[in-house]
Amino acid sequence: MIMDFVVFGHGYDGDRKEGDYNGEGTVDFFRPIGVGALSVESGGFVGQPLTKVTFTVHEHKSSINGKIYMLAIEDGFVPEDVDFKILHSMVDPRP
Repeated sequence: MIMDFVVFGHGYDGDRKEGDYNGEGTVDFFRPIGVGALSVESGGFVGQPLTKVTFTVHEHKSSINGKIYMLAIEDGFVPEDVDFKILHSMVDPRP
């Protein structure tokens, strides 16, 4: 089922991402696209490869509106200001 997630960790900090969730407790997203780097050796631009990373899925009940939202969190990452970031990302609650 396609649903909205608020994503934390692996370069994300409360970003809204839409993903296909099958109920298994994890979801995969590509890392955010970073700025490339200039190569000292060649003097040219070096792009960064796209890589997928796995997040653990959590349900979060907002203390602001009481609705349930889906969070995708990197293992070991402790998100801060979750309710504020839910409002800021304009994510849809769990269907």
